[in-house]
Amino acid sequence: MLEAYRIYMSGICGSGMKPLALLGSKMGYKIFGSDKSLLNLNHPLHRIFKTYHIEAFANPDLNLLEQSDFYVYSSAIDESHIERKRAIELQNQNKIQIFHRMDFLNYLLRSHEIQLVVAGTHGKTSTTSMVGWILRNLCLNPTIIVGGTPKYLPHSFQLGNGLIAVYESDESDGSFLKSIAKYRLILNIDQDHLNYYGNFENLVESFYKFSLDCNICVLNNDDVELAKFPNKSDKTYIAYGTSLPEQKFYRYFFLGNLASNNILKVQIYKDDNLIYDSYNEGIHFKFPGSHFLKNGLGAIALVFSLLLDFPSLSFRSLGNDVSHRTSINSLIRILNRFPGVERRMDYLGKINGIDVYDDYGHHPNEILNVLLALKEKYNGRIAIVFQPHRYTRTKELAREFAKVLEYADDIYLLPLYAADEKPISGVTSELIGRFIRKNVHYIENKDFDNIFFQNYDCVIFMGAGDISQQIREYFITKRPLQNAL
Repeated sequence: MLEAYRIYMSGICGSGMKPLALLGSKMGYKIFGSDKSLLNLNHPLHRIFKTYHIEAFANPDLNLLEQSDFYVYSSAIDESHIERKRAIELQNQNKIQIFHRMDFLNYLLRSHEIQLVVAGTHGKTSTTSMVGWILRNLCLNPTIIVGGTPKYLPHSFQLGNGLIAVYESDESDGSFLKSIAKYRLILNIDQDHLNYYGNFENLVESFYKFSLDCNICVLNNDDVELAKFPNKSDKTYIAYGTSLPEQKFYRYFFLGNLASNNILKVQIYKDDNLIYDSYNEGIHFKFPGSHFLKNGLGAIALVFSLLLDFPSLSFRSLGNDVSHRTSINSLIRILNRFPGVERRMDYLGKINGIDVYDDYGHHPNEILNVLLALKEKYNGRIAIVFQPHRYTRTKELAREFAKVLEYADDIYLLPLYAADEKPISGVTSELIGRFIRKNVHYIENKDFDNIFFQNYDCVIFMGAGDISQQIREYFITKRPLQNAL
């Protein structure tokens, strides 16, 4: 019998909430939830929630809330929200227990002995999906929770056998510090969420604390801030990167060398000694982007670290110790079959002979990586349609957004997507446009017709708001989708 079997969730459609709702239902809990996104009767989650016997609706239902055992909220739901306010009153009467989203994740995974978590400003979803893919193909049957949609997990989660769990963290509100995972990977630290942290130094310090309270922490040594962590404590880290560190701080170092054929060759060093070389093989994917290859190297390093601590799992899944050459070859070959993640360099098809991509990127470095990947693939003109996401991020990073958007030949800016934030005076898409030294086209939502009568090789649609829904609906209603993958 479950200790608490009726759970009410505010903002149930959120990228961090949806997989928890589905996982909770799969585990036997009765899930209720509200989200204003469900005002759209065509929202795909209506069907998905129905499939999982989740009662989800657009408007709050305080009657159902009052009958629930747990109330779950994310940081997007403030204390003035009608549901959270009522839940606080009920908790004061000992009638309900309140969980922040991260606390609820810990609750659902409390029986999993081995937990892995991926952190960083960007790249978390694709890398977590890679780690889950490797573990799954090693027949270790992990529980997997991601904020996006891996192409091998259409509902963003998998309920495993209860031993191993892998998930992505959320640094935006500091809740990643609540993680109880003992195996951790940090991809990068960039300026973001400074409205919460106050300054970049506080953000870095939070990531440093995150790196300490665990058995193993894998670091991206190419990141300037992460490379400083070994100097700050006596903790021994495992690391990866594209150049060897001058000082040997690390127990193991995974070196990636990008070859001209877009294969990331891999070498592994234990202390100062080379113990593995992939030679002419290495990490490669069917989708473009060297940043994905490097994230894959981090995923390999994390799984390697886990199997190093659990030799029985390594022998069971690989037939040998993980540090054996054939075992490492197997990990790389499994990763190379990774099918990708929706909205990460997601190829939609052609319109008027122009290749069209959809990507979730909403931070300057993500945009830069995508545009560089497209420039590697295409010799002709590239256009970007960008939807800024959140007032605070746009205010903090307007100049940085402008700088990276200039890597495209033409730039189209949609109106800013507010998410859950209140407007900030003077902060609009035009704030970014002021710093761009190329012609900028300001267009309205869904007003894409003119774009596809220009001389472009490809157009990339980017942003974390509803831009993906816009371009996908445009394919259906305005233009026939040709040559779709």
